[in-house]
Amino acid sequence: MAVEVTTGEKFEAGTPRALFQMRLTLDWNFNHYSVAADGQRFLVTTPVGEAVSPSVTVVLNWPSALKKGPLQ
Repeated sequence: MAVEVTTGEKFEAGTPRALFQMRLTLDWNFNHYSVAADGQRFLVTTPVGEAVSPSVTVVLNWPSALKKGPLQ
């Protein structure tokens, strides 16, 4: 997103607008973009091909599974 700002005696911010669209992943430990020093370009990592939804495994009653020993 980008927004025009005016400074001086009073700070004014314009209406935010999208710079571009991109697919995001749920990997919050990694920056998926970098901004050039001049602020005019972005380098973006993005998945290639179809989006794949991450899976979540929920294990119920896991303490009893630990008592049974290694998983088969």
